[in-house]
Amino acid sequence: GVGNVGEWSEPVTYTYDTVEPSSTITTFSLNDGEEVETNSFDGLIEGTASDATSGVAEVNLEIKYTPFGSSDSVYWNGASWQTDSILVTATGTDSWSYQIDPSFVEDGIYDVTSHATDNAGNVESTYTIKIIYDKTIPEVTLTIDPASPDGDNGWYRFTEPTITLDDTDNYEVGHIEYQWNTTNDGDWIMYTGPFNPPSEGQNILYYRGIDKVGNVMTDLGVKDVKYDSTNPAGEPLNVKVENITADDADGLWEAPTDDSDVSYYKLEWKHEDGTSHGDTVSRTTFEHKLDELKDGLWTFSVKAMDAAGNFTEKKVEFRVGPGPSSGTSGDGGVLGTTTTNEVTEAGTGGLIGQVFGATNQQTQEDAQEQTEETQQSESAESEDGTVLGVSDCAPWLYYLPLILLALQLLSILGFELIRREPSILKLLFAGAVTLGVIALHYFVSDDSCYIEGSWFAMITAWFAGISLAVGVVSKLLAYGFVEEA
Repeated sequence: GVGNVGEWSEPVTYTYDTVEPSSTITTFSLNDGEEVETNSFDGLIEGTASDATSGVAEVNLEIKYTPFGSSDSVYWNGASWQTDSILVTATGTDSWSYQIDPSFVEDGIYDVTSHATDNAGNVESTYTIKIIYDKTIPEVTLTIDPASPDGDNGWYRFTEPTITLDDTDNYEVGHIEYQWNTTNDGDWIMYTGPFNPPSEGQNILYYRGIDKVGNVMTDLGVKDVKYDSTNPAGEPLNVKVENITADDADGLWEAPTDDSDVSYYKLEWKHEDGTSHGDTVSRTTFEHKLDELKDGLWTFSVKAMDAAGNFTEKKVEFRVGPGPSSGTSGDGGVLGTTTTNEVTEAGTGGLIGQVFGATNQQTQEDAQEQTEETQQSESAESEDGTVLGVSDCAPWLYYLPLILLALQLLSILGFELIRREPSILKLLFAGAVTLGVIALHYFVSDDSCYIEGSWFAMITAWFAGISLAVGVVSKLLAYGFVEEA
């Protein structure tokens, strides 16, 4: 060779890179494989990437979404969700970000995986985080047992109510808090199970639910719970009945010494045959007209009621019209006044104290000491001469009409039983008994024993007709059931 040497060529640089790049998702500051539960996520995903040799070329993301309660997942394609897996490219390399359209961000689970690729074509093995996004407010349901109050006006009276709270959420429930009669933040009590009101009275319950990610009920639950099983502190005083007539009377009483919890008074006047009338009056009313009365023994009851229906009660008895004496004086009942005797206290059931007519309840000693002037006053006559006060009739004379009618009926039917065959003699006997009863009543009975307009007064006035009717009915009964054909 001649040794010729050419010029040196330009140097060529080759980069040899076999190392995978790396990426990190910095949203929520999670390590690879970690998850976060949050109620704040707008679809923005951020991170970093690095490659020491050839540098980062791009970062691709796989974003998978699974709704709560579903096993079906979808993937973000850059514009919407699709069923097949797909990658989207982030903006930036060493520092990158990706924005999911916020209008497509709903409650659910987001699995985000990043893939960094370097300029040599190396692709990392991925970085993954899980975002559990729940922005839904939890709901709390209240139940109370008994479901319906057992007292008046929405109050529980006999059974202390028990309250149960249950919460629901689209992801996972957290806990329930409640408090009574206040909404101060420092007074919330953690719910652990059914509970009762803190005390008797009207209490307002506030409650709320907080789910696992921290969503709090913005509208507090509110329940008004009213419970009162205690009777009013005082009972009605000086219950009495005055100005008694054949048709009505005046019921009077006084307020309890302590009437702070008395809401109203409940009144009842009940006849010995079970007939009953009643009314309610305000807590400031202490007199009421007792109407629709009739002859006989009545009980007047006054109940001091609280708002829940608890009560204390006082009762008195009074008689309308004359009647056989229940005392020792021998006089009949009094129409016009009552004398108040001792009255016993009543709880929720009530005990009976009694007030009778002045002559009905007097002891023998009181009757003997009663002055002639008092007796004359109680026996004062009305304008037509009817005695409105004391009846002088003996019990047998007072009930004479009923005694005679009973004897007439028994005599006729008894004779029919003795002589069962048809006979004119039986008809004559029935007529004679009927006329005899009418005559005996005419000569023996005393109309002054009865109050005008009373049942006994009407029986006496129409006794002859009633006796004839009893005779006819007796014969008809005999023809139908006793007499032999």
